[in-house]
Amino acid sequence: MENEYQPVNILETDLVEIMIVSRWRQWRMRALESATLTPGNLADNSRALEFFSRYETHCDRQFSRSLKRLVELQALRAKRENRRNKPGPFPTGLPQPPEIMDNSSETQPESENDRT
Repeated sequence: MENEYQPVNILETDLVEIMIVSRWRQWRMRALESATLTPGNLADNSRALEFFSRYETHCDRQFSRSLKRLVELQALRAKRENRRNKPGPFPTGLPQPPEIMDNSSETQPESENDRT
C-alpha cells in the first residue's frame, strides 16, 4: 500500500499504516471465523458470529476513514503544489520607479564669467 499511495509526510504515513493494520486484522478475523465457526456448531457460537461481524465492520470503517482522509490530504497537497508552481499574474497598482533624468543634455545656467 505504501507504494500505491506514496505518503510524503508523517501524517500520510500514519494513515497508510492504519489502513494496512485494518486490512491485516480483517484477514486475521476471517481466518479465526473460519476456524471457529463450522456448519455443525453455528447455533452454539452465535455470540462469536456477532463478535466477528462487529469487529470486521469496525476494521472496515477504520480503513475507509483513513483512506478518505489520505485522499483528501493528498488532493490538498497537490492543489497547494500546483498553486506554488504556477506563475501568478503580475501585480498591478504598484508605484512606478521615478524617471531617471539625464542632465547631460540640459543646458547649464550661465555663470557670471560666461556672460562677459
